[in-house]
Amino acid sequence: MSVCEIEPKRNRTAGYSSWRLNYVRELRSRKEARTNTVEGVMRFYGRVTPRAILIAVSEQFRITLPELTGHCQVWHLCNARFAAARLMRKGLGMSTPEIGRRLGDRDPTTIRNAVMRADFLVMTDPEFSVAFEAVKTRLWPDGFPHEEAAEAPAQAAE
Repeated sequence: MSVCEIEPKRNRTAGYSSWRLNYVRELRSRKEARTNTVEGVMRFYGRVTPRAILIAVSEQFRITLPELTGHCQVWHLCNARFAAARLMRKGLGMSTPEIGRRLGDRDPTTIRNAVMRADFLVMTDPEFSVAFEAVKTRLWPDGFPHEEAAEAPAQAAE
């Protein structure tokens, strides 16, 4: 085979691969555009997801997602993590190891402590309570779905 015969074939395959690469990049950017907002995530998946919670908490507390899942122990970042952990635990019923993986590979006991601290802050800190309730009502306008299921048997017993 001469170089003239090889060259067109190489160009065609290179053209196809670059077209495919551009197409895949465009699809990824479209998905990222849909899943970078709370409404986009909920519309894309049709329900509240851990990612939607992380985005909503980061927007409410005015921090970035890497700060939310990072290891910095500044109090306002920790409070945002506490809120995210409590929302995932009470709102989605996720296990503590699963929440720990979503919040930057944290230990399950750390997550259990974060949920308890969030419960305490909701009762004692008005600023945290307002921010937490804002995120909660944005994600679940009618309240946590798991709380309604737990209240139903108690009301039926009365």
